[in-house]
Amino acid sequence: PIYLDVNFKSLRARMSTGISINTNTWDNKKRNVSSKHHNFKLINNKLKSIEAGVNSFVYELKIKEQVINNDEFRNSILSIIKPQEYKR
Repeated sequence: PIYLDVNFKSLRARMSTGISINTNTWDNKKRNVSSKHHNFKLINNKLKSIEAGVNSFVYELKIKEQVINNDEFRNSILSIIKPQEYKR
């Protein structure tokens, strides 16, 4: 599986994106799926979408100076990764 690591202040979340690929199709330098994978564009677009959602969420936390606990943090990240499966 491809994992997402998010750190903000003392909050930490490491969770699966729900996407699995063979390790030989992962480009460590670019941190994305290489063109060796037949669905690399689709997967990379999904990963970019997740990254954008997480960055937006963390930015909102900074701007609003919002205080949340680690469970709320993880649940919010999960709702970004799998919005159709998770309700905030």
